[in-house]
Amino acid sequence: MIELAFRPDPVDDLEVDETPELAPAAAIEHTYFVVPVRLSIDGEELLAFPGVYPDWRPLPVLGFASQLRHTVVALEHGQAKTITLEDGGSLLISREGDSLVFTTSLAPIRVSASRDEFITVVLNFSREACYYARSISPAVSTHPSWSTWCPKSS
Repeated sequence: MIELAFRPDPVDDLEVDETPELAPAAAIEHTYFVVPVRLSIDGEELLAFPGVYPDWRPLPVLGFASQLRHTVVALEHGQAKTITLEDGGSLLISREGDSLVFTTSLAPIRVSASRDEFITVVLNFSREACYYARSISPAVSTHPSWSTWCPKSS
């Protein structure tokens, strides 16, 4: 079972005077729209940071969703890619045929999932992240990188 979700956090939502549409793309991808995010496959918490975050971990949801989507869609059989997580650690995703294999640098976890099922979950998560970002800051959809982050919701 794949669980990939985020929880909007009104406390961490943008301050009224912030204008992400004017920020550099890297700033948005790494520091804006930070909310608790969870990725669990077959009960294994892939974003856990032992002693700090047991399951839900604060991440910049728009940047994480975009990076995860680009990674899993592009991976060919035998390829692997590392996603660096804010606050430390990384998630390694490799493709083995019709499966994706996940390992994390912060815990001895190795778990696999159907590539097709995971892509479906990631596309839904990515779409929700885009809607969330636009709900917090409608003007962010005018950012030059918006179509890269949110290709189907421009």
